[in-house]
Amino acid sequence: MVYLNVTTSWHWHRPPVGIVRVERELAKYLLTSHVDTRYCVLDASRGDFAELSRAEIDSLLADGWCIAPRSVAAQDLPSTTRRHGIRGLVGQLLRQLPLVGLMYQHARRYVDTRRKRVRQADSDLASDLSGRKAISPSPSDDFVSIGLDWEYGLEPVLALKRRSGVTIILGCHDTIPVDFPEVSSKARREVFNEYFLQLAQVADKIFANSHATKTDLERLYRRFGLSKWPAITALPLGWHEPGVLSTLEAGHSAPDLPG
Repeated sequence: MVYLNVTTSWHWHRPPVGIVRVERELAKYLLTSHVDTRYCVLDASRGDFAELSRAEIDSLLADGWCIAPRSVAAQDLPSTTRRHGIRGLVGQLLRQLPLVGLMYQHARRYVDTRRKRVRQADSDLASDLSGRKAISPSPSDDFVSIGLDWEYGLEPVLALKRRSGVTIILGCHDTIPVDFPEVSSKARREVFNEYFLQLAQVADKIFANSHATKTDLERLYRRFGLSKWPAITALPLGWHEPGVLSTLEAGHSAPDLPG
């Protein structure tokens, strides 16, 4: 059985970005596959994962889920607030020029801001998860998580692994925050340095979205001084050949695609 962590999608209520789309597409694929799959969400208040019903999954994967609430849309703000916000933004732009400086400031705040949003999820979602029984996988099951895991931390995943013996399959989409310091703040690099080290410690197998990403992650682990790490499987995005999951579970790299 596969337990798919859809925490990223659960908290995402705006047009999806790349990693969110990957998680959602895998969830949709598993719904129509022969793989026995259960879907779960991190209950941050308890540090464990709550299972979702089929009705909730259908709602989660519908296009309407990713439409931003009107309450945060600009047209719902008073016109004076909008004008003040625009003037403030222009002022910030002028103060933060050149553009690299602005990117630096934005990147420095990114991870902390996202983590606060996740941990302070709205009360409706929190109440939906409260009181639910935590998932109980067995050592023969797989727990798969390929979303924005650095926003939540891997401690709950490690606790689940120690408690149940389930096989942990985690994802790496790129190593850009670490490999290209010129486009990332020091604070953000430190978060990802810690995350990639946790990835090597917690995962039994790692999904990489391309052969280049697989190579980059292996190179990163060598720079960290690691002598061994989990098997890294390169599964290029959009690859729908039969046996994808069995290839991942076997810990082998997918063959190079033609062209």
